[in-house]
Amino acid sequence: MLNKEQLLFEYLMMNHQGRDAAIHSKELEMLFGICTRTLRYYVSNLRKCGVPICSDERGYWIGTNSQEISGTIKRFGGYISELGNVRAGLAYANIQMKSRPQIHKESIEITVRVN
Repeated sequence: MLNKEQLLFEYLMMNHQGRDAAIHSKELEMLFGICTRTLRYYVSNLRKCGVPICSDERGYWIGTNSQEISGTIKRFGGYISELGNVRAGLAYANIQMKSRPQIHKESIEITVRVN
């Protein structure tokens, strides 16, 4: 018996190849009876195995050319940069926390500059 991740793969391969055939995540969640987090987990696992699942604001689809796949890779680059900024902000907060053990929420003010 196939698990839902395998069924998702087969469904996308059979019905959603190319950006014009994208399917929105909400439709996939309803179709497979899964939540957003689970869908992302399945898609991530399949991508790690080399399945060219692309995505954008339209939804998910199987990439049919290098341009589609490159577009998804480029979007991930932006996420990685943003995560780096989040990490830096948390590291700064951690340093501040260690230097002032009695911080009250009313006294915390952080300014982040993005170049």
